[in-house]
Order: sequence, then structure tokens, then C-alpha cells
Amino acid sequence: NDLQAKGNWQGAVAEYHKAVDAQPALNWWRLDLADALVTHGDKEGAKTLYREATNIETDNPNLHIRVGFAFERMEDWQSAISEFQQAVRIRPENPDYHVNLGSALLSKGDKQSAMSEFQLATTLKPNDPSLHLDIGLALETRGTNWDEAINEFRTAIRVDSTDGLMKQWGTMPGIRDPNTGQNSAYLIHSLGLAHRELGRGLGEKGDWDDEINEERAAVAINPNDYSAHNALGVAL
Repeated sequence: NDLQAKGNWQGAVAEYHKAVDAQPALNWWRLDLADALVTHGDKEGAKTLYREATNIETDNPNLHIRVGFAFERMEDWQSAISEFQQAVRIRPENPDYHVNLGSALLSKGDKQSAMSEFQLATTLKPNDPSLHLDIGLALETRGTNWDEAINEFRTAIRVDSTDGLMKQWGTMPGIRDPNTGQNSAYLIHSLGLAHRELGRGLGEKGDWDDEINEERAAVAINPNDYSAHNALGVAL
């Protein structure tokens, strides 16, 4: 890690190889080595190590998710999909895993299958505004599916407004929402982000006045968020 921090990638890779050779059953070093290889430009070598890791711990859903994200960063969508599918197979009741799988499917161009995964996620946890926000962001950034994204952002805001938990807990720094366990900073940011991205989607659809209203709502919720102010400035 010290060598990597100093920019000595060859030295870091050599040391990681030694650690893996010394403790081949310990995935931590294998994953560090794979990450270093990606940075060093050896994506194929990294993919081999990531697959070795999941072969060692085939029933570890979190590992499949971590490796899936690594494949996504390399834009190897099919490998990412395979890893997320393994996580879903092991723990099908986890809605976030379905969102991860749906996002990768969107990136590959399989919108129909992606929407099915998103539907499964919201069926498992229908009243989670952050879940709808994550789906909206995936739809927005992976193919600019504006109509569906706008619907998810509106749903996130509507679900939150039912009891106002995100707003209420977001005004009390350090307090955690008892239902989701998330801290107030994340909650208030999520609500502001939902308004901000809804505004962006409405702007893309040509609804300029509604865009401005949503961007103003985002600034009101997160007055210290420079990106919210920037989005409002662009809208105006």
C-alpha cells in the first residue's frame, strides 16, 4: 500500500504477488493485487484475479457485488452482470442487489430485463425513497431514460412526503432514521438530490418552469450543496 501510494505501481504489484503467493486462500490480498493491476493497465490479469477470488468464496454475496463493481469500472458489462446475478441468487431478498443487476443490464442495453430487476427491488421494499432515487439515477445515467427516471425521482419524493422522515431527521445532525438506519446527512442529501435530478430530467424534456422549481427545492433542502446551486444557475 505504501508503494502504491507513492506511485510505484510495479513495486506494489510485486509485493501484492508475494502476499498472494504466501497466503493463497486470503482474498484480501488478491483483491488488492487485482485493483493495482487495473490501475497499472493490466485489466486481463485483474479479471483473472477477481474471478479467482469469487471461485474461492462462491457463496459470499458481498464479494460478488464488489467484483461486479470492479467489472463495471472496466466496462465489462457481461462479467458484471454475472457477478450481480450470483449475489441475487445467494440473497434474492436484498433489493439493492437487484438494483445493481438492473443497472448493469441497462449499461449492456437490455432495458427490458433491467426494468424487471428494478420492479423486483421496489416490490421487496416499496416505501424506500432512497431505493427509488438509486433506480432513477441508473435510468438517467445509463441511457438517459428520462421518462422512467422522472417517474422514479417523483416516487422518491412522494414516498418521503408521506411521513416526512427524510426531512424531519435531516434537520437533526447526528441522528439516524430509525427505519433505514441511515444518518441524517445522507437522508437530507438524498431528498435534495431527488429534487435536483428531477429538475434535470424535466429540463431535458423541455419543462423549464418545473425544472427551476425543482432546482430551487434542492437548494432549499441542501443550501450548502454547491452542485445544487450550480444546477439552479444553469436552469435559470
